[in-house]
Amino acid sequence: MPSESPRESAYSTYSNAEVNTPPSYRTPIPDNPAVRYVPYRGSEQHGVPFGSDIPPADEDVAGGKVATGNFYEAPKEDVTPVPVRIVEEATHEYSQWRAYQTFVTGTVSRVVPRKEGRQVVKIRNISASDRVWIGHDNGVTPISGFPLNGGADEELTGEGEIWAVADTAVVNPVQIAVLLQFSTATR
Repeated sequence: MPSESPRESAYSTYSNAEVNTPPSYRTPIPDNPAVRYVPYRGSEQHGVPFGSDIPPADEDVAGGKVATGNFYEAPKEDVTPVPVRIVEEATHEYSQWRAYQTFVTGTVSRVVPRKEGRQVVKIRNISASDRVWIGHDNGVTPISGFPLNGGADEELTGEGEIWAVADTAVVNPVQIAVLLQFSTATR
């Protein structure tokens, strides 16, 4: 007898009759699908048209057949090399150097400007006892800078600015010497 509940009958019908056969299941893939389905690829082509499928060769394995085949083709190596022409921008690099002295106080100041082509900067603290702190920007402090003790020198590479500040206990300006080595290209 079918269910009495109208809500329940919308979803399932059952009866008290004895069931002697298995239920009929619907096949998972219809005979004429609207969208072509390819195993492991689904319904998308992924750049390979459906007509270009490589038929696999079946191999007998204990208990059944397993699809095998050559699905990968190694790319053919191009034997002709790409021609390369080396272009020289400058015919000669002219190396130069400049030296100057400047004073550093308790206020941060730029002691070496940015310069393209600069190779080496040598900074020497001429003072015998006063310390100077150097850094790469105007935020240099005795905590964040590199110490340059009295009489010491430091050699740096690069093209960026160098900023300096004197130690907080220094009353008079501290004299430092700067030696720049740079190159310029001539044609």
